[in-house]
Amino acid sequence: MISAVGVRNIVENQVDFSKSRNVIIAALILGLSVGVKYCTAGAINISIGSVDIALTGLAVGALVGIIFNAVLPLDEKDYKGASKAFITESEAVISSQPPRMDTKRKNEKKSQSRKR
Repeated sequence: MISAVGVRNIVENQVDFSKSRNVIIAALILGLSVGVKYCTAGAINISIGSVDIALTGLAVGALVGIIFNAVLPLDEKDYKGASKAFITESEAVISSQPPRMDTKRKNEKKSQSRKR
């Protein structure tokens, strides 16, 4: 029943499986849901203090699908922008440094020549 509802949602929303993003997300959901269900434990067990949480295959697949849908870029052109979003610490230090003196002097000379 759950599979039928999922397929109906895919058809109604006209999900484009020619995009690798959608294929990756669908494959992860399907693979993890079935894989975790039929592993020896049957679920992923997490113990936090005295509380035990058991995530079934469907829960793991749903969580991974939600996370990857939020993380993966929507368009192929967004891949280029995504690399710009992650700036290393050294790049941040370089970009926060004041301009070099020779650039500063050139700007001062340009502004002085404009005033005359």
